[in-house]
Amino acid sequence: MGKTAVFLCHCGDNIAATVDIEKLKKEFSKDKNLVVKNHMFLCSEAGQQMILDTLDKNKDVDRLVIASCSPKHHWNIFKDCVKQKLNAYMFEMANIREHCSWVHSDREEATKKAYSIIKGAINKVQHHEPIGTVDVPVKRDVLVIGAGIAGMHASLELADKGFHVYLVEKEASIGGNMTKLGRTFPTDDCSMCTVSPIMNEVKAHPNIELLTLSEVVGLSGRVGDYNVTVETKPRYVDLDRCTACGLCTEKCPVSIPNNYNLGLDKTKAIHIPFDGSVPNAAFIEEEACLKINKGVCGICEKVCPADAVDFNQKKERRELKVGAIVVATGYQQTDLSNTEYYYEHPDVITGLELERMIVPSGPTGGKVVCPSDGREPKTITFIQCAGSRDKRHKEYCSNICCMYSIKNAKIMRAKFPDATINMCYIDIRAPGRRNEEYYALAREKNINMIMGRPSQIMDAPDGRLFFDVFDKATNKFMRVESDLIVLATALEPSEGTKRMAKVLHLQYGMDKFLSPLHVKIAPVDTTTEGIYIVGTAEGPKSIQDCIT
Repeated sequence: MGKTAVFLCHCGDNIAATVDIEKLKKEFSKDKNLVVKNHMFLCSEAGQQMILDTLDKNKDVDRLVIASCSPKHHWNIFKDCVKQKLNAYMFEMANIREHCSWVHSDREEATKKAYSIIKGAINKVQHHEPIGTVDVPVKRDVLVIGAGIAGMHASLELADKGFHVYLVEKEASIGGNMTKLGRTFPTDDCSMCTVSPIMNEVKAHPNIELLTLSEVVGLSGRVGDYNVTVETKPRYVDLDRCTACGLCTEKCPVSIPNNYNLGLDKTKAIHIPFDGSVPNAAFIEEEACLKINKGVCGICEKVCPADAVDFNQKKERRELKVGAIVVATGYQQTDLSNTEYYYEHPDVITGLELERMIVPSGPTGGKVVCPSDGREPKTITFIQCAGSRDKRHKEYCSNICCMYSIKNAKIMRAKFPDATINMCYIDIRAPGRRNEEYYALAREKNINMIMGRPSQIMDAPDGRLFFDVFDKATNKFMRVESDLIVLATALEPSEGTKRMAKVLHLQYGMDKFLSPLHVKIAPVDTTTEGIYIVGTAEGPKSIQDCIT
């Protein structure tokens, strides 16, 4: 066994401000079996060249230790450097930044700890043996899980580059949450006018195979050669025959809450998901169908002029072989039932529910009303950070709430010129191109900005809603009465995102969103090579950030 080279990184003053690098160099240099060098930035071109030059000058060195930052940060950089002179696996990294300098303030104690960490790495690398490499074929098919805006965009980018894409979506239509929006900030474009062409492009692309009503239930294999099990629920409607005429929905006797419209209206057990859905075909809600559950009815099958209804369809499993996987399973809104926000009251709604009202094809035909009795609201209050930045609910900022509430407040002002519109906020966060300008324009719309977190929402004697709040901007305590309250509810990982963490063995953070390999330099990679995350599966973000 030859000598071991030890390279100590100052990392500017990230390490050197707390750890005495010169003292470590002096101590390790006492061992004649070690060649010790230090550099201001080992990851730099000059630092890597120093490593290569040291290996050239010391031919008896057959392994090395790099004492620097986290292996998550620069493992591959140093691996590529080392393999120019030695076997790529004959080195070890000692993390003396995250594990030492960043968590200690006592320089002497931090230096002692760094010495122990490096000594352990030196002992460990003595047991390393060269590992060979082999070339193996890589499958060029890619699986994208989730067909919201991020999943569709990723699929199109891959398909345009010649990859065959399996796009798996658990709902009956692609499009995700973006299809439920009225307009999008900061341009106020119609959301469906933006996303609908993308949906149709996905459907028409020859390199994209669309699997709706499908979920990933199993994974095996390795990067470049993954075996994925996909389970598809029966639609009970033949996609090739259905003409989307709507006759089955018209004649169906079973009414159920419309999940797409967030329960604000009713639909039928058999229905088309929404106007402009892709595929544009009906499907049957299995748990509500009389024919499936009780063996009676079957009216839809009898009246369908295209003979598209097929109750013989069964759940199917399919094995896919892919080289890489992209997870785009998105977010859901936090349920604020049984909290101080009084979400049980019909006139306390979420921002997404307001979006559905705003849309002309929505449950109210584009009219914003109080759900309790259908009256036009005279006072509308937006409450920001409802469940966000709150240790009782979600500690993190949900990123998009300020901007989409500002957008909706502007729309409410246009719809109700004489209404009182309030917005309670902690602070307004408007990062991103044109967002600050958008906020400034909203301030000109006679919207009462109240800087404070509301107390519990309660019923007023006249049937309206009220809460108390201390406005920090004016240093006044006030009572706010409202006909309609709109909550900017916290975003949390969707059930699909949580499930994929288990099925695909992915790490997630304290917020339960999927964790990237490194938030700065590898924001879409995961700790499992060949599996990537995009969009709000990784954390709350705007539409723009989901596709860039």
